[in-house]
Amino acid sequence: MSGAGCHAVINLAGAPIDRRWTDAYKRELVESRIMTTRKLVEAVNRLHEPPGVMISASAVGYYGSSGGCHGELDAPEADSFLAELCVAWEKEAGLVNSSVRLVLTRFGVVLSPDGGALPEMMRPARFGVTATAGNPDHLFSWVALEDLADALVFIMGSRGTFPYPSVHPCSGRRSAVADGRSFPGDYRRPVCRSGDADEGRIYIPISGYPHFF
Repeated sequence: MSGAGCHAVINLAGAPIDRRWTDAYKRELVESRIMTTRKLVEAVNRLHEPPGVMISASAVGYYGSSGGCHGELDAPEADSFLAELCVAWEKEAGLVNSSVRLVLTRFGVVLSPDGGALPEMMRPARFGVTATAGNPDHLFSWVALEDLADALVFIMGSRGTFPYPSVHPCSGRRSAVADGRSFPGDYRRPVCRSGDADEGRIYIPISGYPHFF
């Protein structure tokens, strides 16, 4: 790592979660976060002139999908692959040298019209249907890309853990309806859903990867 003299390191690495969660892809989700963060921390710790701050991404998946308001001191959801992944991800970042201020950021789904999740979320509405991923009544925590970029600059002088969803979460159902209203036509046919967001998925607990710890 050629980072000598830099003032800040921002770690946003991680494979996208908007894929089918096969066993193989779950391993990629884990390895792209844990191993990348581990290598970055090791590189920072070797620097003779380390950066003043390291900002490392995590996600609101730490809190699960039960809804309600959460803060940085709340415990992670039990028996959740995403929550276990976030805990392990943050733990890895926490191994950075104590002389480097560590800031953990738990993002909501980052939305931008220029790419990422939003165009994919709106794709069904182009064909006259509304669709949600999993249970449409679960809260959907999101954050605008521009707001997130401003927030990252703002917290460079901070230390601690910062959740970064919008203050206006909505349900998957409301999000789908909003997507549908973005296109001409009054009729949007809902797509049938399974009863639970995690139904049919196979969980691989983080504890199944002892070599990460």
